[in-house]
Amino acid sequence: MPKFIEVLENIEHSLGRDICTCEHKIVVYLYDYGPSPARAIRPFCTGSTSKFFDALSKLAACGVLEVIDEQAKIRIYRLANEIAEMIDRQMLDLNDWFMSDSKDHTSSFSKEMRHSHDIVRNRFKSHTFYCDYQIIRYLYEMKRLSSSELRDLCSWSSTIFYTSIESIVEAGLVIKAHNPSDKRRVSYRLSRRTRKMLDADLGMFRSWYISKLNVAKLPVDMADRLVN
Repeated sequence: MPKFIEVLENIEHSLGRDICTCEHKIVVYLYDYGPSPARAIRPFCTGSTSKFFDALSKLAACGVLEVIDEQAKIRIYRLANEIAEMIDRQMLDLNDWFMSDSKDHTSSFSKEMRHSHDIVRNRFKSHTFYCDYQIIRYLYEMKRLSSSELRDLCSWSSTIFYTSIESIVEAGLVIKAHNPSDKRRVSYRLSRRTRKMLDADLGMFRSWYISKLNVAKLPVDMADRLVN
């Protein structure tokens, strides 16, 4: 089964850009693999080494990470129990999304993504997903949105938002359309290529989710529906 960090890397490779902050990738790695030294986590985080260690220090200072061993000057990091349990609860909250019989059941995932991001931002003073991916993810779930609607959903500053939207339109990931009756009003939607890539990534995420939830411990009818 894939690891969540591998799902994130696959999405980044598909889109050709980073989607997660260094802090979020550290948390995801430790949630997937358990206690680990910095050298094991480092390859999954882009950016400079100093930025990576700054992120580690920041997460440790606010209680997200704990140092459980320091033999031979090698620190072993793990998620604080409270944080691991919080992520477990968020994963279980996705049950309704996966179990829904509706073919269009993405709104609850969008809600969970924003809720998760708000928790991290407000409590740990850090973002999870970069603005580019927030825009792409909301368009994937809501089909078409105006600039003001997208701006209200994204948690980054207006300057970063408008820089991001221009960048992903220029890259062909998102399509910009003018309102025929009012050229000043524009809306955005994903390109077919982007939607197809995210469809495949969603299947990979589903496989990870099932393995993490441990299908063996679920009621038989629920396990069958998740797997099938």
